[in-house]
Amino acid sequence: MKVLSALFILTCCSAPALAQRDSSTDRLKNRFSVFHPVPGALMREEMETDRPDITESPVTVDAGHFQFEADLVKFKRSRDAGSGNRQMLVAPLTAKLGLTNSIDFQVAVETFRHEVKTEEGSAPQGHDACGSVTLRLKKNFCGNDDGKFAVAALPYIKLPTDKHFEHHLVEGGMIIPMRWKLSEKWALGVQEEVDYVADDREYDWQLLQSVAADYQLTKSLKGMIETYATYGIREHRMENYINLALQLSVLKNLAVDIGSIQGFQKNAEHQYYAGFAVRL
Repeated sequence: MKVLSALFILTCCSAPALAQRDSSTDRLKNRFSVFHPVPGALMREEMETDRPDITESPVTVDAGHFQFEADLVKFKRSRDAGSGNRQMLVAPLTAKLGLTNSIDFQVAVETFRHEVKTEEGSAPQGHDACGSVTLRLKKNFCGNDDGKFAVAALPYIKLPTDKHFEHHLVEGGMIIPMRWKLSEKWALGVQEEVDYVADDREYDWQLLQSVAADYQLTKSLKGMIETYATYGIREHRMENYINLALQLSVLKNLAVDIGSIQGFQKNAEHQYYAGFAVRL
């Protein structure tokens, strides 16, 4: 827990070093807060979402407004040394609330999960339960409203609320997402992440690096391609993935998406998902 507390303190203390000069839009919107919401006319023109790619957006939700992002359904499967794992997640939801012009608070909940585990020579074991709860705080340092570059810090704590599938240890980490707007159609995202994760009642440091490219195919349709890698320090285990997705802006404040994540290694996880995001 001391490590997790230090990550949160680091986020707040590093803001002056990373922040750039406020734009005119920033200065205008800095007077708004969760108790004094940003008027609709001043809200960010495009709704920025953390989904569907792993690379988070460095842009926060406007102060006093909500944003909900969820998978309608997500399937996961993996195999490792004779054992297998299949999961179906229904409506895992992330709810966001803009606290200030540069900070939002997020709660991510796995609302329902069905999991089947198989071991060689044994019958499959299935369980249904609610999953974990994750608390996150995103702090944007620049590029929230203007500019071609944006960066943020996103510390999080994951609470073990699942009695069947998981250990009972608190996890956490720090995510640093960055984004460059290369042109009217192209955008590039990069993410550095450090996670303090638990497995079989043992903690391990895990590193994640990702690169994602977005291309505006039409006015309302966006294509995404992403590659990322995870590395477990204790087990010296690396896994590489590629993520392909499409996101359709149905309305200004409503988007739907579909995609898949494929692991390169034999024991890496494969995912298929479809979801949505809505801003209020």
